[in-house]
Amino acid sequence: TGKYYDETKNSCEPCPKNSFTISGATDISGCVPCEDGGHSQPGSGYCEKCPAGKYYDEAKNACQECPRNTASISGASDLSGCNA
Repeated sequence: TGKYYDETKNSCEPCPKNSFTISGATDISGCVPCEDGGHSQPGSGYCEKCPAGKYYDEAKNACQECPRNTASISGASDLSGCNA
């Protein structure tokens, strides 16, 4: 789960962040990008969305709390998803 076979390295490598695979992929094209609003850690077997009140911080590859007096719906893909 979360890995693909890299023929040049002759080994299994983790799918890049924000992509996933449920079973071992034969190459990197088997790593499926997350849907809009979704994210994943490298080597993940699934994507997830940030819960309401949080947004996805690309630099930290994690969900962060919306600033004070703002809120978001589930799946806010960046800080602009937090609104007063």
